[in-house]
Amino acid sequence: LGFIAVPAGKIANKIGNSQAMLIGLLTTTFFLQVLVLNNINSIIFLILIAIICGFSLILNGAIPFVLNLVPQQDSGLGIGTYFCGFGIAISLFEFIFAKLGETNLEIGSIASTIAFLFAFLLIAISSQIPNPR
Repeated sequence: LGFIAVPAGKIANKIGNSQAMLIGLLTTTFFLQVLVLNNINSIIFLILIAIICGFSLILNGAIPFVLNLVPQQDSGLGIGTYFCGFGIAISLFEFIFAKLGETNLEIGSIASTIAFLFAFLLIAISSQIPNPR
């Protein structure tokens, strides 16, 4: 993710952060499904590179996305809320999947796809909200 961060940032600057995140969400979701359905071991590396590129677009744009949604005087609150949600998601993930026991690639892919599509929907809706800055 670190190696692709700078190119992902340049792409986000060129096409817009929200657009880059939406493309990243679709790319990551698509290639997660390709990874599950793939029977050819020789292209797994290329699929993983595509997932990393898409996920980097998502991660690179998260904090600027949050800062764009809140008024400037509330930027600390926006970032705090982002990291709070991130921490809750990590905690819930560990709690839920510990109860389920061992997870396989298919279950992880389906759960990730649902989460990414939900994030896609929320980002798409948020682009309709006027910028408070």
